[in-house]
Amino acid sequence: AICAILSLSATEYESPRHIVIITYSMTIINIIAVAIGLHNNYKLKVNWKEILVILLFCLTCYLITFELHEHSHICNVFMQLPVLLCYAVVVRVLILSGLERLVDRLLLVLTLFSCVHIVIRIVFFDWPDVYMHPDMGYNDLGACLSIFIGLCVHIVRNLLLLLGTVSHMLGEACEQSEIDELSKIWNRRGFDRQVGRILARKEDRSPLSVVMGDLDHFKQ
Repeated sequence: AICAILSLSATEYESPRHIVIITYSMTIINIIAVAIGLHNNYKLKVNWKEILVILLFCLTCYLITFELHEHSHICNVFMQLPVLLCYAVVVRVLILSGLERLVDRLLLVLTLFSCVHIVIRIVFFDWPDVYMHPDMGYNDLGACLSIFIGLCVHIVRNLLLLLGTVSHMLGEACEQSEIDELSKIWNRRGFDRQVGRILARKEDRSPLSVVMGDLDHFKQ
């Protein structure tokens, strides 16, 4: 929301370059935070060197834009590439998660939509709100609509992230209630649940076996 407000206010300045870079930087920080959070949710190891390289790449791109003409196509490319790279990291994390839940698949679809949106902004330089300078004659309604669509995508994606996090926490709580803390194997509740799942598989009619064992003085 702050990025959208800053983007709209950029039209009030003679040179909105600084405002645009601030909004893009805030967007990148948000996307990187999402990627790190997804790593934690899916119990994947965060590659901090990769994150650092991406941030340095983003910083380099934005420093290069100060040496380019503000309304040139190459300047637009250097503005959009870091965002596209950050979205690519999120896509990779979602794919590595296995996409077992519907929330994960919806997140992937929205993130891919954002990637397509960025590619369109790179290819078609005249896309509204790329640079909303008053002298360029952009339609304010078109620019506002473009920003509104992007804002809605961010809101929906973040709501899905919240839903996915809550679902993950509930799943972990359920899993902890079914596993014995000392032996790390199923307790009676977990055993009954897993056996019920196995017996419910209609396509798998292979023979089943149960092995029982007793360890004397195990907890000592």
